[in-house]
Amino acid sequence: MKNRVLFALLCILCLTLFAACGTTSSASVAPTPTQPPVPAGYTPVQITLQNIRIHSSITVFKVGVPYFFIITNKDKVEHEFMMSPTGMGGHITAYTMTNVTFALVEHITSGSIKTLRYTFNTPEPPGSIEFACHYSDHYAMGMILPVVVEK
Repeated sequence: MKNRVLFALLCILCLTLFAACGTTSSASVAPTPTQPPVPAGYTPVQITLQNIRIHSSITVFKVGVPYFFIITNKDKVEHEFMMSPTGMGGHITAYTMTNVTFALVEHITSGSIKTLRYTFNTPEPPGSIEFACHYSDHYAMGMILPVVVEK
C-alpha cells in the first residue's frame, strides 16, 4: 500500500513537471512584429535602426528598380527614416522636407516595422545621397548611412 501511494505521488510530480516545461508565459515573451510581404516586382531592402545607427541590406541602388524598404526599429527610442542629399547637417526645415527630401517615414516607434516603396529616377554621384534620422541629436551622433544610385 505504501509503495502505491509513493508511486502515485511520483507520477503526479512528474506530470506536473512535464506540464510546466511545456508551457510558455505570454507575459515573458514580447511580441515580434511580423515581416510584411514584399510586393511582386519589388526588390526588398532591409533597414535596421539600432544603437543610433542605420544598417541597410543594400547600399548601391539602381535607377528604375522598384525597391520595397522594410524599416525595423530595434532601438529603444523613436526614429525616422529619411532619404536626402548629403550635407544637410541634421538641420531639416519644412521646406527641405517637402522640396529636397527624396522620401521620409516618420514616427517609427521602438519595436515597430514600417515600409516604403521607392524607385530612384536618376543616378546620383557617390556621396550625394544618405539615409538618416534627424530626430533629436541622432544625426549628430552618426545616424547617417551614405548610399549610391547607379544607372
